[in-house]
Amino acid sequence: MQNREMYDRKTQSAAPDIAYAKGQWLEAKEWSACERDMLHALLQENEQYTKAQVNALLQHFLIQEVK
Repeated sequence: MQNREMYDRKTQSAAPDIAYAKGQWLEAKEWSACERDMLHALLQENEQYTKAQVNALLQHFLIQEVK
C-alpha cells in the first residue's frame, strides 16, 4: 500500500498543470454559483489559467480588505 501512495504522489506532482480558458473554468462543476460569479469578474477572456492560478485569484479576492 505504501508503494501505491508513493506512486500516486509522484504521478500527481509530475503531471503538468494544464491551463484552461475563462469559459472552461466557468463551466467547471467544481465551483459554486457564487465562485463562478467571482471568476467571471476576475478572469480575462484572452488568458488561460491553471487550477493553482484560479485558486490563488479566488483566495486573494476573498481576503482583500473592503474599501
